[in-house]
Formats: sequence, C-alpha cells, structure tokens
Amino acid sequence: GGEPFKQKNESPQAFGYVTIDEAMRQSINVPFAQLIFDVGHDKVSGVARSTGILDESMDPDDNASFALGTSTPSAIRMADSYATFAASGTHHEPFSVTKVTEDGEELPGFEPPKSVRAMDDAIADNITKVLRNVVENGTGIKAKKLGRPAAGKTGTTSSNEYNWFVGYTPLRATAVWVGFPGEMRSMNRQTINGRTYYRGPYGSSIAGPTWSRFMTQVLAGAENPGFSNAGDREVFGERVAVPSVVGRSESDARGALERAGFRVSVSGEQVQSPYPA
Repeated sequence: GGEPFKQKNESPQAFGYVTIDEAMRQSINVPFAQLIFDVGHDKVSGVARSTGILDESMDPDDNASFALGTSTPSAIRMADSYATFAASGTHHEPFSVTKVTEDGEELPGFEPPKSVRAMDDAIADNITKVLRNVVENGTGIKAKKLGRPAAGKTGTTSSNEYNWFVGYTPLRATAVWVGFPGEMRSMNRQTINGRTYYRGPYGSSIAGPTWSRFMTQVLAGAENPGFSNAGDREVFGERVAVPSVVGRSESDARGALERAGFRVSVSGEQVQSPYPA
C-alpha cells in the first residue's frame, strides 16, 4: 500500500471528538476526510451527481480530499445542488430559457426540465438542519443578517485563492464565489473594500456577507416560509443500548460491541470517567 493519508485542519486547535453537526458548524476538515472512508467515495460522488454536480467538474482522484472540495463545479451548479436540499431532496435541473416564441406562438421543446427525486426528504431536511446551524452559530453567522430561515456553508481553499458561500432559504438558493478569475492566485495581503487581509479572506469574510446583502434584495417583499421539520432518526438511527463491557478483556469487549453493531476503535491512553470501573 501507499503512504497513510494525512489531513489537517485550518485551525491548530485540538477539537477532540466532535459530531458531524459540530464539525460542519466549525468547518473542521478531519471528520469529513474520515467520513468519506467510512461511507465510500462512490456514494459521496453519487449523491453529488444526483443533486446536479456534473461529472466533468468532479475530481477524478479517489481520495479523502474529495469530501473537502477538490472538485471544480461552477457557481450555478453549487447553487443548484444546495437548492435540492431546500426542496427536501427534489432536484430541479437549472435552465435559462423559459420560452421561445415565433409569430406570437410559443414553440415546443423549451419546457422546464422535469424534477427528479435525488434523496429521501428526511435526509435532505436533516442536511438543512446541519447547515442551518452553520448560519445560526458557525462560520456562516454573517449570513444571519438576512433575517430569514437560511442554511449554507462557507468554503476556503488551502492558500486562500478562492472563497465561497453557498446558501439557501426555502425559496431561493445562491452561490457566491470570490477570487481572481482565470488564475489560482492567493488573496493573502490583498486589500478589498479598504481592508487588507494579511491571512485571508475566508468564506465568512466576504462571500457570506455578499450572499446576505444579495438575498436581502432578492427576497424583499417575498413570503417568509420556514424549512420542513427534520426528524432525528435519520441522524441517530435506531437507538440501541450499549452493552456493558466493564471488567472484560479488550478482545472480548471489542467483540461484544461489534456484535451490537458498533464500530470500535481503541485508544492506548486512559480516559477519565465519572463512573466507577
């Protein structure tokens, strides 16, 4: 085999064990690299494809970095993908020509593309629940100024060449890309709107606030519905009791836990617990 895959976070902070919800909120890389190993690259790329990301824009390399954003979709495709979550898992292919007329008659063949079910509504609604937390409490909090229910995600390349914020409300999805068109050039030490970013900017610095200002204008006067409610079963699965393994050998404990359906990893360090052994 090759060298072990190593992934680092942008922050030097030691986060310890975190949930996917918390990892998304704080934009922590390592859990998502692990996630693609757990569920498989083919399933991750398949979901991306079902929500509108084109094959030709996907990173062809089968590695964990795929989950962190090594593909190159356009802004319209990113907005389209997130719109699938807003629509509770129904994908609507983007189109720009609404109708063509000749001599006052509307020509056939320009009908809107048919919608396709990309994923179960409960799955999509739980994705929205996680991405709402990004806007409410995480790296996308500057988009909260919209004053409506919103979900989304910031994105920043390794050397700050590109920044993203892709977000949506129940009515609209929009993607904001910030960078130098046509070239991979770091934005470190660039002065933007009178501010010099010695390290940065990040997706939360410009793309997020730009999204909020744009969507404020787009949605002015529009109705303000909420997102569909998300259930917990799709996140937590079937709740089961954890077998007691107190006093058992490592191999016996591992076997008991695996038979109960748990994935087991063993740390060589002592773990503090308030409960007696």
